[in-house]
Amino acid sequence: MSKAFSALCIAMASLLITGCSSNNNTASNSASAGGASTAGSVGNNSQDIKINADAQAAISNDPKLKTLNIKVSTSGAQVSLDGSVDSISQKDEAEKDIDNAIQKYNSVNSGVINHLLVGKTDEAGSGK
Repeated sequence: MSKAFSALCIAMASLLITGCSSNNNTASNSASAGGASTAGSVGNNSQDIKINADAQAAISNDPKLKTLNIKVSTSGAQVSLDGSVDSISQKDEAEKDIDNAIQKYNSVNSGVINHLLVGKTDEAGSGK
């Protein structure tokens, strides 16, 4: 019985250590920076890297978007956009470009979370 208990303790400790080390990963890279990303939960790290690279490439390859401040992040197969654009059409185009680039991945969570801000706002945030 003590051998079984020891084996159980070792297995639980191994799972705990693996789980803790994977929680330090994030995927967040500027599309203009062109760097590689890390991301996601256990088992999704390499998939998040591929998804993020394809999403960044979609922005970088669009002449209307590549010079804008668009940050692409991927975590747990969910793609998010942050930054600012000049028009609603650019915001929509960024989302469409990324949707097209990542649809080949079965693991992608539905849709792109698009937090892109349109235009410039004043310091008080009134948008005037």
